[in-house]
Amino acid sequence: GAPAGAGAGGSGGPAAAGAGGSGPVIEPPEPAADDWRRKTIYLALADRFFDGDPSNNAAGPPDCFDPAAPLLFHGGDLAGFSAKIDHLRALGVGALWSTPLYKQIGRRFDQCGYHGYWADFTDPYAGAPGPKIEPRLGTEAEFDALLEGLHGAGIAFLLDVVVNHAGYDATITRQEPDAFPELTNHPDWFNPGRPACEALGPADIFCPLSGLPDFDQRRPEVASYLNGVSTWWLSRFAVDGIRLDTAKHIERGYLSGAWVPAARAARPGLFLLAEVFDESSPEAYRPFLDAGFDATFDFALRAALRRSFALGESTDLVASAVAATQGALGGERAARLVSFLDNHDVPRFLSEVPAGVDPGDRLRRFRLALAALFTLPGTPQVYYGTELAAEGTNEGSTHENRRSMPPWAFTPEGRAGAHPGYVGDSQQAFAYLQKLVALRGSNPALFAGPYAELWRPNGAADLYAFFRGWARRSVVVVVNNAPAATGPLTLPFRSNPGLAPNDRDALPDGTELVDLLGDGAPPTLRIESGAISVTMPPKTVGIYRAAP
Repeated sequence: GAPAGAGAGGSGGPAAAGAGGSGPVIEPPEPAADDWRRKTIYLALADRFFDGDPSNNAAGPPDCFDPAAPLLFHGGDLAGFSAKIDHLRALGVGALWSTPLYKQIGRRFDQCGYHGYWADFTDPYAGAPGPKIEPRLGTEAEFDALLEGLHGAGIAFLLDVVVNHAGYDATITRQEPDAFPELTNHPDWFNPGRPACEALGPADIFCPLSGLPDFDQRRPEVASYLNGVSTWWLSRFAVDGIRLDTAKHIERGYLSGAWVPAARAARPGLFLLAEVFDESSPEAYRPFLDAGFDATFDFALRAALRRSFALGESTDLVASAVAATQGALGGERAARLVSFLDNHDVPRFLSEVPAGVDPGDRLRRFRLALAALFTLPGTPQVYYGTELAAEGTNEGSTHENRRSMPPWAFTPEGRAGAHPGYVGDSQQAFAYLQKLVALRGSNPALFAGPYAELWRPNGAADLYAFFRGWARRSVVVVVNNAPAATGPLTLPFRSNPGLAPNDRDALPDGTELVDLLGDGAPPTLRIESGAISVTMPPKTVGIYRAAP
């Protein structure tokens, strides 16, 4: 193993080895309660969460509803979210992100748009007859009621918006509109298919994604239309943020010059989150942050968490991913990226663990990864079912990673014990995640503090340690990802060049650090002679803060 060297992260200038106190310790002001960095975002497919109003299951095309069919609607709806706000409040999450609510096209390829990404755009959107919200999900009034209930519980709502593409054969794409004959449709508003689209520029931007009709946002009338669709939602409903779908596939000039300004004008204070599905480098996120988004998803960190914890590789991968992001974007932007273990487009974390790993080890890997997610820089997003330790791949046509939330999920008694498709005791998983959410939300070091690496494996024992600064309320996280206990290790502290002087001086020699998590790590550590000595049991993590 190796202590962190210069450039390991954090904010503030390098500290000289053994430097003494330089003045009174200053307690930083705590960020506002509505700061998105302190929230945990909960993602759920509206159709797969809870059926609060069975009467709407018969709405829309009659061949699209079958709870036993993985690619059809299952009955979840806006009323279901409203009915289970207490579940979200008990977990402690600060925001609900639902998949899109747009009215969907009919059945296509033996499936329907239960996921919300096959919108049946019409023109003009605001004046078109018929519902704008998918009828199987509910009504505008039910969406209003949901937002009121969430806000009353202190939970924000993140609206999923699509401007890259329409659903297959959406009304707007047709030469002759058969659903709404009084409307004018625009098949000329879309980029051509392959190979013609490749001559327009990068295929990622100008070619259809999965064959979906690809809007040409370079045309002023298309930009105006798409802005109008987005701002209709923002003007009509009291949403708190937007997750923009498939942002990396959208023409950049449209985002920075048209869509972002229109969204911000329609609802000031909006949190804007771009989906940039790119694991290659944090540099891929910079153009979207520069375009005016508050954050992107941190797919690069997700890839490192998967390899280090699910696959059992070295935590050097996580340490390097965090260092790369800190170096490329700076601490402030890195803290606003949205980090995650899984979502609706990738396998669930527990199904990434190789076959043959025993259930106990699978759960230990899961718990380590969650603890890392909630203590590293970034705003954590969890996927519905994570609180139950759900399994599920996204292979083939079963979409096991998108199973409906089970009816037993919403009470401690129902969650208790083992359930098929879930690992271990689901109530224990719920309690663990609940504790992590609370720890992060109550410790500003974890959601807003600077990061500094304290130790990484460097080819030796798989121990990773890092620091999150907030003066006396700073936090030290120690993760042993190895299947064996470490020997005694000494983590240099005062000589670490990544620590801000104020944070370093707040924790002098003799400071006792107490584990807040209580999941098998040593209950206390001490800072002595400018260092922290630690011996960690196998597959354990400790989250330490100075004793009061």
